[in-house]
Amino acid sequence: MADDQFDIYISYAPEDEARVKPLVEELEWAGLKVWFRNQPATSAETLSLLRSRLGAGACHIVVWTNNSAASGRVQTEARNSSTMKRLIAVRLDMGIIPPKGTEAHTYADLNDWSGGTEHRGMKKLLAGVHALTTKGPAPEPGEAASTEAFPRVNNEFGAGQDNLTPEQKDERAWQVCLSYNTRTYYEYYLTYFPTGRYVHEANDRIAKKKRTNSIVIGCAIVYIVLQILAALFVDMNQF
Repeated sequence: MADDQFDIYISYAPEDEARVKPLVEELEWAGLKVWFRNQPATSAETLSLLRSRLGAGACHIVVWTNNSAASGRVQTEARNSSTMKRLIAVRLDMGIIPPKGTEAHTYADLNDWSGGTEHRGMKKLLAGVHALTTKGPAPEPGEAASTEAFPRVNNEFGAGQDNLTPEQKDERAWQVCLSYNTRTYYEYYLTYFPTGRYVHEANDRIAKKKRTNSIVIGCAIVYIVLQILAALFVDMNQF
């Protein structure tokens, strides 16, 4: 398929290809043309494609999983389409919260989807695609694209998950932290699970990130000072 003939471009982590393929097949069965290929190693190629082709006739679906949430390429692509107001967020793994700057037109939870178009999340997805492209099945009366974001951190870290044991909530929250691997999420973990199983590891990871940040800042300062000294040395030699 030529680059200018697709209705939907999908971003996903290569490790999730087998999980994403049934979604692609469902969209194609609905009459939509999907750009689904091996994902590139960097975002440069897809950003060029998205910026040149993602106009009023197409939309961009990002499939959020533990793998894609940790991918800088997927995050970059999502931010680009978010600014263009052409982004649809699909979640396959519970506990994933899209990074800041990747706000979507439509949010569809497919973590328990097993095929077909009767699933609530799939209905939202198809409604979102139709709203952005006017293609595919038109939503049923009363069924509109969902602009409500996925539940935020406090929900994902245990609140409202009464079907899980405390140990399961603890484990799931830690997996969320590992998928993002940021100081902010480790601090969230300590807030919601002050006596959790991974408290010591969370503190260790926070301390390591603080040290790394200090080293980066120190190197940046040294580099700037050296640049200033070099410029002064060159100026002195000109006299």
